[in-house]
Amino acid sequence: MFKREYIPRGQEDIVYSSTISWRHFKPTLINLGIYAYILAVWIYDIRAYYNFGKHILCPAVAIMFGVAFVVSIILPSQRVEIAKSVKKFVAGYVTIIFLYKFVISAVSGVSAENLSAAFNQNLPAASGTTIIGWLQTLLWIAAVLAPVKEVSAICSRIGQFYGTKAKSKAIREIRDYRENKRPY
Repeated sequence: MFKREYIPRGQEDIVYSSTISWRHFKPTLINLGIYAYILAVWIYDIRAYYNFGKHILCPAVAIMFGVAFVVSIILPSQRVEIAKSVKKFVAGYVTIIFLYKFVISAVSGVSAENLSAAFNQNLPAASGTTIIGWLQTLLWIAAVLAPVKEVSAICSRIGQFYGTKAKSKAIREIRDYRENKRPY
C-alpha cells in the first residue's frame, strides 16, 4: 500500500523502515469520526424527539447495527462491505431525522392565512394544521420503513451469498449440461 524499504537483518528477520505520517492514521481517524458523529446525532435525535426517539429511533438504529453485526459474522468475506454500507446508511438516516426536526419546527408556525397570502388563493382554515400532520406522517414513514429496508437489504446478502440451490445440485446441472444430458 505504501512504499516501504526493508532492510534484511537475517534470513527470517525483515525490518521495515518508514516514518509515521498523517496518511497512516487518516483513514482510521476519519472512520472513528464518522462513528462519533453517528453516535452524537443519534443521541440528540433520541432526546429531541422524546418518546418517539426513545421507542422508534433508538431501537431502529440499534437493530440496523445489530443485524449488520450478525450478518458480518455469518459472512466474513463481506464484512467490510456490510460495515461501509451500514455506516453510510445510518449516518444519512440520523442526519435526515436531525434535519427533519427543524423542518417541522419551521413549518409549524405557518397558518392558513399565511398559505392564502403565499398562493394568492383562498384556502380552508384546516390547511395550516394539515401540513403539520402530513409532515408528521412522513416522519413516521421515513423513521420506520428506512430501517426495515436496510435490514432486509443486509439480510438479503445471506441468500445471495449461499444461493438458492445446493452446491452439489448446481455442479450436477453444469456437468449434465456439458455432457449434453438433459436434467429432466
